[in-house]
Amino acid sequence: MDISELDTCTIHGEGSELQIKDQLGNDTDVYVTVVGVDSKLWRETLKGNARKSGDDKLSDNEILAKVCLSFRGLESEGKEIPFSYEAILNLLEIAPYIADQIDRFIGNRANFTKS
Repeated sequence: MDISELDTCTIHGEGSELQIKDQLGNDTDVYVTVVGVDSKLWRETLKGNARKSGDDKLSDNEILAKVCLSFRGLESEGKEIPFSYEAILNLLEIAPYIADQIDRFIGNRANFTKS
C-alpha cells in the first residue's frame, strides 16, 4: 500500500463544506467550510488551547471559529456578509445549533473522504 493512501492530514486540512440546517432541521442556503479532526490546524488549535490557563482558554465557539475556512450564503439587510473570524464567531454565538452542527461534522472523518 502506498503511504499516500493513509494520509488523512492533507485532505482534512483542505476542508469540507457543510450545508447548514435551520433550527427546525431544514436545509438552508448557508454553507460553511471547515477542517477535520486530522488536520494540522485542528490539532494545533486544540494543543495551543490546552497550554493556556484560566481566562486565556478559548471557548468552544472560539475553537470552532478558528477552524472554519469560509462560509457563503450569509446576508445582513440584503448584503452578503464577508467571511472573517469575527463573523463566524458571531454566527456561532447567536445560533448555538449551528455550532453543534459544525462540531459534529468536524468529528466525522467520513465527511473528509474523497469518493
